[in-house]
Amino acid sequence: MDESLTVYLSVYGGYDELIPLGVIAQNTPYSQEYLSLRARQGVLDAVKIKKTWHTSRRALEKYLALHGKRDGPS
Repeated sequence: MDESLTVYLSVYGGYDELIPLGVIAQNTPYSQEYLSLRARQGVLDAVKIKKTWHTSRRALEKYLALHGKRDGPS
């Protein structure tokens, strides 16, 4: 992702605000480590800023809709 776009999104706020995975993971059934793995695999839309992965609420909801944990037998 272009650095200027990353800065814009992180400042813009709202649904597209970039949030560290450690913070956003608190509202999911997943750990920060698992979300980081999915980001590195390219499954979760995320960007690494310095040493920390960030994603948005929009990207997380998209991920959960496509790949989220499902109730019931496997």
